Amino acid sequence: HAPPAARAGQGRDDYARRLDPGKPGDSGSAEATPIALGILARYLAKEVIAGTALVLLALLMLYAFFDLIFELPQLGKGSYRLPQMFTFVALSLPGHIYQLFPISALIGTIFALTQLSTHSELTVMRASGYSLAMIMKLLILIGAIFATINFIVGDVIAPYSDRMAQKYRLQSMNKLIAQEFRSGLWVKDAKTFVNVEEMLPDTTLRNLKIYEFDDAHRLKSISIAKRGEYRGANDWRISEVDQTLFNGNTVSLKKLTDATWKSVVTPEILSVLLVVPENMSVWNLFTYIEHL
Repeated sequence: HAPPAARAGQGRDDYARRLDPGKPGDSGSAEATPIALGILARYLAKEVIAGTALVLLALLMLYAFFDLIFELPQLGKGSYRLPQMFTFVALSLPGHIYQLFPISALIGTIFALTQLSTHSELTVMRASGYSLAMIMKLLILIGAIFATINFIVGDVIAPYSDRMAQKYRLQSMNKLIAQEFRSGLWVKDAKTFVNVEEMLPDTTLRNLKIYEFDDAHRLKSISIAKRGEYRGANDWRISEVDQTLFNGNTVSLKKLTDATWKSVVTPEILSVLLVVPENMSVWNLFTYIEHL
């Protein structure tokens, strides 16, 4: 009987010859056929993708668990129950995917290569003609595909899902009546309707319009401000204000550098417009940097 090492070497040679049927008598390293190289590439790619998906799934489950724990104090407010809480957590997952995908790809690739090396599969691949340079090219290609997918998730899906999650959460808690349109967010506050075009991560409002009505539901005033800053206790400081006042048959115009706006509208209510910088699209992040 041949010693174990000899049997292992013979097994690798047999595997290499099966990959390259054109050289049945060659006992050294084989030149793999294009078909065999394609099979090896698909196998290696499948292992790397599977490892990445496994790590990403585990991290997402961990983050979702932490999100559920964080949401427990809000349970029972308005109609915010377990189904609504699970929906909110699910809508928050694309943002987590964008953050966790790079580290998941790194750990998953290392895990896959370690498993292949432990079972001597990398050795068999190289003996079959799949060189180290080919392995590196394949990993670079897979990395480029991963980067493209992560860019799409982070630039298209995550910002939208984050806004949807915040909006759904606030509506479930029966906050102020609010509806989002192309012109921004519309909020009803007693006899006032407020339109906010944009809210920055520091809770600064940009391009807001305040429509105030009297007891007879007649338009009383329109205030258009370029900027609004929350000072706490339902107190907003708005700047660069163009105010139109309606008094019977007369209309007067005012230009104010600064004004105070008292409202129950808070940054929490308007957070449906807010996407944290980590989940912003490239264009929105550039706009925010310009603002700073």
